[in-house]
Amino acid sequence: MCGTGLVLLLLALGSPLAVRAQTITDNDFEVDAVDGPVLGSSREVGMGGAYTALASGAAGAPFNPAAFASRELYEYEPWAWDIAFSWFFPGVGGANDFFDNGRRGVDTSGFQFIDIGGRIQFKEGGAGVLVRTLNYHVPFDASTRFDVNLITAHGGLAYGLLDGQLTIGLGVRVADMSVALVHLDSRAAANDKLISFTGLGGEAGFILGLTSMPFRIGATVRMPVDSRVAPDDPSAGTTDVSGILLPRTVHLPWEVEAGIAWQLGPKPLNARFFRYKRVVPRVLGQLSGREGADAAAAEAQDEVEHEAYVRRRSLERRYVLLSASLLFIGSTSDGVGIDAFLEQQRRTRGRNISFSLRLGAEAEIVPDWVKLRAGFYIEPARQTGVAPRPHVTVGTDVRLFTLFGTTVRGTFTLDGAPRYADVGVGVGVWH
Repeated sequence: MCGTGLVLLLLALGSPLAVRAQTITDNDFEVDAVDGPVLGSSREVGMGGAYTALASGAAGAPFNPAAFASRELYEYEPWAWDIAFSWFFPGVGGANDFFDNGRRGVDTSGFQFIDIGGRIQFKEGGAGVLVRTLNYHVPFDASTRFDVNLITAHGGLAYGLLDGQLTIGLGVRVADMSVALVHLDSRAAANDKLISFTGLGGEAGFILGLTSMPFRIGATVRMPVDSRVAPDDPSAGTTDVSGILLPRTVHLPWEVEAGIAWQLGPKPLNARFFRYKRVVPRVLGQLSGREGADAAAAEAQDEVEHEAYVRRRSLERRYVLLSASLLFIGSTSDGVGIDAFLEQQRRTRGRNISFSLRLGAEAEIVPDWVKLRAGFYIEPARQTGVAPRPHVTVGTDVRLFTLFGTTVRGTFTLDGAPRYADVGVGVGVWH
């Protein structure tokens, strides 16, 4: 594939932005790999990504690594575990400007997002991993196309202090990105790999949720992830594959996120790992020679309190949950978007620090049967000359049936914005 094919592609696109942009002529640029739209589980997307303070289980790991030890109300036994699986289809109905470059966007197909992971927890400690894949195809000409695949993984350890009311987590964010020029004709040569890199960066976070309070706060810091693609030696000339100039690096910038959640209604917001087998009274009883009656009475009283605590959490269903978060994303020097790289156009992206405001609400409108969510968020303005993009999200969980003692729920989520739409459906466990 030569440079002439790229020119023909740009003419076919007919975009005013593409015509005005400068053509890439060397390797002195970076690919800004930031995803603008919120991606995640049905609850996370339905609440507009305002999930930093609410993160729990494997699905919450990309929003806060403390999620691996953050317990839900129904997780009151020493051992707890969960699995996460989500499948979304960005760009439905032709609204495929995933990159928010101010126009319809590159012509993508096979656009899908999947995340899958798991978490296991014993008492105050927890560990887990979540893997997210985003892949799509971009036609180049009648016989070739680009295949883009971005995999990010979040793994870590977390621990709950104060009976789990303060949870802290440490983890790593791993990014693996590949872009290939695929020859659709089976008789053609092997596919050309344009980009292939793997990098990692650390992340840390906390969640504070006092049992007696109706609010929760959380914060996360993520270090940058980047990897070199083209050699950093101008004297060696430009580096290209099939006439397509490669970037100097692919970059995921640092992120800082903080959030708060507030719950109205009788249902409590914050879970607590209730250790009702008291050690201190039993030890004091042994030392004083009153081990029998005193220790037994203290243990029996704690068991009664524990059972009442669990019953209250399980019976109260009415609530309205409000959540908000603010995300700051670092800059990318000499950055362009993935779409601009594929079109070989130097459209500046990620020049400045950007931010995203996220708001969400959730309520159980039919107790023990239907949950409804709504959200709003501002997509960061990473593309130079393009304004921040507002998104409106909705989602619902519906209790379906019970199978082998497990109650199954169905989920539906919609994220809509100018030139973009994302639909997700799935099943899960109803709690």
